[in-house]
Amino acid sequence: MTKGIYYEQAFVMQCLTRKINLSKPISSELSYDFIADGSSLKKIQVKGGASRTENGGYKVCLYKGNNKKTKYLLQEVDVFALYIEPLDRWYIIPFNCIDTAYFLVSSKWDDYIDAWYKI
Repeated sequence: MTKGIYYEQAFVMQCLTRKINLSKPISSELSYDFIADGSSLKKIQVKGGASRTENGGYKVCLYKGNNKKTKYLLQEVDVFALYIEPLDRWYIIPFNCIDTAYFLVSSKWDDYIDAWYKI
């Protein structure tokens, strides 16, 4: 099992425990992994990581795919669900709050820890 599939399955389990309804697109060509049916339909992109930075923090790459350097566009994703594996922590962050190709764990993002209501 690839890490991406592992993170997606972990996301599904988190949503099931919170009674968040999900749909999985049939096409793998789309830029999102799930559609969440909450207060409105939202396109969710799940990413995860365990990579440490030089200063000991954690980062997650927010590019499309594994080897491409293509950024997501606003019309492609509504919310990122970011899992930091060593911390067993989820960050639920609306697309318009992230302005970089890498997510770096810092206190700046504390309001988004387990922010499942953003879905």
